[in-house]
Amino acid sequence: MAVTLTVNGPDPAPGSGALPALLSLESIEKWFGGTPALSGVSFECRPGEIRALIGENGSGKSTLLKVASGELRPDRGTISVDGRVVRFRQPTDALRSGIALIPQEVPLVHSLTVAENICLGALPARGPGVDWRACRRQAKAALALLGEVELDVTRDVNMLTADERQLVAIARALARGQRILLLDEPTSSLSLSQANRLFTVLRQLRSQGIAMAYVTQRLAELEQVADWVTVIRDGRVVADMDIGHADAGQIAQLMVGRPLGQSSGADTATRADGRTPLLQVENLQMLPSLRSASLTVHAGEVVGVAGLEGSGASELLASLAGVGSEPKGTVLLGGEPLPLTSVRAAMSRGGGFLPRDRRLETLGPALSSPETRYPPELSSLWPPFVGLRRRRRQAAALARRFSVRMPGIEAPAAALSGGNQQKLVMARVLARNPRLLLLSEPTRGVDVGAKIDIFRAVRSYAQGERAAVVYSSEFKDLIEWCDRIVVLYRGHTVGDYPAGSLAEEEVVHLAGGAVSTRPGGA
Repeated sequence: MAVTLTVNGPDPAPGSGALPALLSLESIEKWFGGTPALSGVSFECRPGEIRALIGENGSGKSTLLKVASGELRPDRGTISVDGRVVRFRQPTDALRSGIALIPQEVPLVHSLTVAENICLGALPARGPGVDWRACRRQAKAALALLGEVELDVTRDVNMLTADERQLVAIARALARGQRILLLDEPTSSLSLSQANRLFTVLRQLRSQGIAMAYVTQRLAELEQVADWVTVIRDGRVVADMDIGHADAGQIAQLMVGRPLGQSSGADTATRADGRTPLLQVENLQMLPSLRSASLTVHAGEVVGVAGLEGSGASELLASLAGVGSEPKGTVLLGGEPLPLTSVRAAMSRGGGFLPRDRRLETLGPALSSPETRYPPELSSLWPPFVGLRRRRRQAAALARRFSVRMPGIEAPAAALSGGNQQKLVMARVLARNPRLLLLSEPTRGVDVGAKIDIFRAVRSYAQGERAAVVYSSEFKDLIEWCDRIVVLYRGHTVGDYPAGSLAEEEVVHLAGGAVSTRPGGA
């Protein structure tokens, strides 16, 4: 039964509801071993429509997209394209039917140029070789469909920003004639301005009759791009609604299946007045990103760091964790100099660091869950199997604490959903009992329920003689959960404000270089 809710959103694509579905999945079921991942899920995309698919991590969203793209075969149910039932044995079958999956980690060859990536697999021939001039023309034409005419198609992909790589991946699908795009959390690695650029592109494609399925964890994005919303929980569709009749709060409750209580940092924080600072940072400099960053963190505090892409906000946390070259400036932890010559040196003095990219910098995809959580310690005990057994027990306990959904404690990290991977590495960091938590985008790719679990864990941990510094591109979360917010602009600290005194729009303006007259502004 469809659920009727209410929220202001964009007008549905003109006439889209009257058009037959380009892609239709009916009563899809999929099991992994004895565990059902999808139970009778039906989902469809129409021309000129962006249909959002939203749910908790592990709810079945990505599994459904993989079924639609031919990466997984359904155990039951049917897939239809243009009203014709199809059976995909492999992803190339779906590509030939006009379906392209664009996953979170954009599948591009970074050593090749933009043009080469767009034409990859269908390079135009000229005699026995490649017609590179035609390749560049085709790449420019595909990008023009997105309204992107300034991107240099001769640039190597490894020189592009995250949003530019997204555009290249979409352009490659359009160059091959795909009419159905399946986007799996496309903004998870984008800044606010980059995400807005992508939204403009998606609206442009919608006007051209492209059908899109859009998976996201960010409820605010629904109002900006979606025409229709499908909520999935535990492998089942629990709501299907027009965005014009959708309320964000009720969608969140539908996702998790329970009321969501929230806790503001301003209500629960330990007051820092008169206390000795735990962390003191003065004029930290690591060119080109950081030019003069300063902040003070007291024991019992959760301090947010806000800044737009290129502001040095994420680099600030990385430098405090000893990542990259040694910065200049003064950094004291508990009144003692904090060595920043390496990650090992910084962590040995009581730091705990969660990097921005969990997959590239933290997780070993082939490692099991306990190995992922404790790789440095696995060889430290003798006999080895005794230490591993103890680690497994500890890993299982932490998995329960963070509600990590996994097939089993021996499952490889790559088998977990993005949000469960994030909770996994959070558990790993907290298990080391650091005095200072440094968390860069801790809720990236995490659903609303898991986000609350993570921030509650951070607030609960940052008590007594411990504290946390959190960088997030979602300013609303910093306001909701932190005690203070330090704002960076072009590598400089430009303000330090009580979180409860700020509105989200004000943080955006400050991070964009606006001058504040309120106390705390630089």
